Amino acid sequence: MTPPAFAQLSAGDLVLASASSTRAKILDDAGLDYRCYPVAIDEESVRASAKAEAVAVGDIAIILAEMKAAAAVQRLALETDPSPAFVLGCDQILACDEVIYSKPLDQTMAKAQLMALSGKTHQLFSAAVLYREGKRIWHHLAIAKITMRELDEDFIKSYLDRLG
Repeated sequence: MTPPAFAQLSAGDLVLASASSTRAKILDDAGLDYRCYPVAIDEESVRASAKAEAVAVGDIAIILAEMKAAAAVQRLALETDPSPAFVLGCDQILACDEVIYSKPLDQTMAKAQLMALSGKTHQLFSAAVLYREGKRIWHHLAIAKITMRELDEDFIKSYLDRLG
């Protein structure tokens, strides 16, 4: 059986539209050769607009992953000749009780989020979108259900203090 095309990439053929060390580690662990090419999109505006239009959380994650991949494809087309064969865009959204959580900006926000998630089951929506030669060819959405144990304020404070 011949492996799929994405598993037969030549060096430089895959671009990860992200600066995420976690996403990079996944590709490293898979043995793929790639380069990171982070792009900036206004994720908060997209999330707010999608939520106002009652777009499902999983679809928001796919939209954001697509926007990242498309932005990288467009910028790379201006910078390189030829552009890379594959561009991968990814996004994750954490949601609980119809609230979408963003990365906390500070310890106060982190504490509030941990308190809100304490003792509850929440969902992590992970989306990936793959472009080949400038065209979207594949996407995937995975949903993980995570139940957080009850956390008291002392534990949260200690945890956040250790993170710095």
